[in-house]
Amino acid sequence: MDLNLQPSNAIVFDIMSKRDKTLTKWKKNTPKEVNRNEIEAVLNYFFEGKYRWDGTSHIVLQHDELIDEYPPYGEISIPCKGGKRVKGR
Repeated sequence: MDLNLQPSNAIVFDIMSKRDKTLTKWKKNTPKEVNRNEIEAVLNYFFEGKYRWDGTSHIVLQHDELIDEYPPYGEISIPCKGGKRVKGR
């Protein structure tokens, strides 16, 4: 039995995820502060399981590909403000 489950006149939707919208917004205008949950959404996508936040003042991202740029452990630290917002430059 051959089932054709594709509709013949399928509608294609261009749906951007919240993560994609956030990245687009950041590319246009680099923010000074960002909600921590926005940063975590991006980190979960690109670096799942490679970062930690223990409720302290920093999110720590560690990845083997960062070792050359950030020796000796390949870690970068992202400062948080009151645990709710992430501070930029």
